[in-house]
Order: sequence, then structure tokens, then C-alpha cells
Amino acid sequence: MSVFSAAIPVGSALGYVIGGAVLHTHGWRAAFFVAGAPGLALALLCLLIVDPPESSFDSAAARIRPYGSLRGRALYGRVVAGYCAYTFAIGGFAFWGPKYLHARYGLDEGYASVQFGTLTVVAGLVGTLVGGWLGDAAGRESGPILAATGIGPLLRTGDESDLAIARRNVRICAGAAALGAPLAALAILATTARGFFLWAFPCEAFLFLLSGPVNVAILRSVPAELRATGMATSVFLIHLFGDLWSPPLLGLVADHAPMSMAMFLVPLTFVVAATIWATTRASTGLTRAVAVR
Repeated sequence: MSVFSAAIPVGSALGYVIGGAVLHTHGWRAAFFVAGAPGLALALLCLLIVDPPESSFDSAAARIRPYGSLRGRALYGRVVAGYCAYTFAIGGFAFWGPKYLHARYGLDEGYASVQFGTLTVVAGLVGTLVGGWLGDAAGRESGPILAATGIGPLLRTGDESDLAIARRNVRICAGAAALGAPLAALAILATTARGFFLWAFPCEAFLFLLSGPVNVAILRSVPAELRATGMATSVFLIHLFGDLWSPPLLGLVADHAPMSMAMFLVPLTFVVAATIWATTRASTGLTRAVAVR
């Protein structure tokens, strides 16, 4: 999941780097043409995709039923709620970061975008891959603990074991967001651009560290037959309640207050995400398993 998720910081950062370079040499309008080219290529590739034949399970009722099954799954709900807050913050930080560097430190916008993108590539890769290693370690650690409790034989389906792994990955997410929040605040408060980048690098490394673990937590917090639906729902919700609103909201605050005040919504929302994840408790499923035993 972390290797897969590494596409986000790398792709986003390349957009900053290439877009910033084009902005610096040819103006902001030309950057839109550069951004459109990969989209056209992807559209052409999509024409080669062959849709699978419809089956009896493709009725409207059958398609809706799995989404209703997600209701009442407390662990899944809290993972996604924290992810919404995180996406709100990371989306606002990514959108306004280069603009903030220009407004506060006087950097050329194209240069600021290139530098911000370069930082995101390196910090994002480091954080994302380290997060994958930590997530795998969390998965391996849960096995002996479950065995020590004496309920291992009851968990042959993997359901409760999945919940244990999900909770451990949620703790990684909580710790990463909690560490990233004050570093984001220090970057915003830096008096020089160099100071901003100095604090922003570990900040982004910690924030991208949770990219793999949060997706593992989402997938492991629901039964195997609901994982595709659970992932699809989480992607929809984190954008609907996350980065859809943060760029315009930060811009609105910046129109009526110093931009640094608007940017402070970023670390504050990271704190919200960390709090939601840190207060996540065990699902009732494990309790029921012990009771049955």
C-alpha cells in the first residue's frame, strides 16, 4: 500500500516542479497545457479498457447493499473520519504552500513551486516507504499478541486478526499526524524561506508516513467482501469532506486576515485527525470473540 501510495507525493510534486518551471519561463497559462497532456494520454488508454460482462449481481439493489453494510462499523468510521481531517489539512497545505512562500518570503512563484515540489518528492518518498515498513511491523506484531491471549484459534477467518492489525496501523497514523502538526506550525512561523523548508521537510515526511498504514487500516477494518466498497467509500468521503473545501476556505480566511493565520488551519486540523485516531478504541468484535470462548 505504501509503494502504491507513493504515487501521490511523487505525482503531486512533479506537478509542482514541472508546472513551476513552465510558469517561470512561459507564464501560468502555459502550465495548464502541460497539465492537460497526461490527462489526454490517460483518456486514450482508457479507451482500451474492456468492460466485464454484466452479471445477475449488477442490479441497482445489489450495488447499493454493500454501502449499507458499512454502517455501524465503528473502527472503519473513525479511521475515515480522521482521514477526512487529514486530507483537509494536507490539501490546503499543498495548494497554498507555494503561494505562501511567495507572499511571506518574496520568492518567485515559479521558483517557490519548484522548490516546494522537490521537497515533497524527497520527503514524501521517505515518509511513505518508512510508513510501509512500520505498517508491516505492526501486522507481524499482532500475531504473537493474539496468540498470547488464547483466542488465536477462534480467529481462523482472519476477521478479528484484521481488526487488531487495523488498530495498530491507526496508532501509527495518530503518531504521524501528532508529530507533523507542530512541525507544520514551525514551518509557518519561520522567519525565512530556508527556515520554512527546514521544518517542512520532516513535517511532510511524518505526514506522508501514514499513507500506507491508513489504507491498511481502512481495508482491515471491514470484512474481505466489503473491502472494495470500503475503499471506494473512503476515497469519496475524504474528498467530499476534505480537500474539496480546504483550498477555498484557506483562501477566504486569507482574504480577511494575515495569510499565516489562514495557514494555521493546517496544523490545527492535523491535531483533529491525530485526536480522532488516538482515541479510537477496539471494535466490539474482539470482545464478542472472547465472550463466545
